[in-house]
Amino acid sequence: MATSGDYRIYFERDGARYCHEIDPATGCPIRHGLASVTVVAPDCGYADAMATALIVLGPEKGHALAAARNLAAHFIVREGNGLREFATPAFAALGGDLAAG
Repeated sequence: MATSGDYRIYFERDGARYCHEIDPATGCPIRHGLASVTVVAPDCGYADAMATALIVLGPEKGHALAAARNLAAHFIVREGNGLREFATPAFAALGGDLAAG
């Protein structure tokens, strides 16, 4: 299991949040509301790589890729002053409280 997120290594300037996750398409830090992605896989290195890829892709494209590849992935998105959680079917099949989001 591995998690990638923007909630620990970041700074804010002029109301904008900048994190260490870089979008290779722009060369800039990601600029969407996806705060965290956790991936469960048999190999931790693969889980880490996929968690990073999914957070860079963002909530919609990341979830679509994870679902298409049958990855067990859990997403946390900032919405307004709160958070919204959702997961792929493979993650939900693992059971437990996190799968309910």
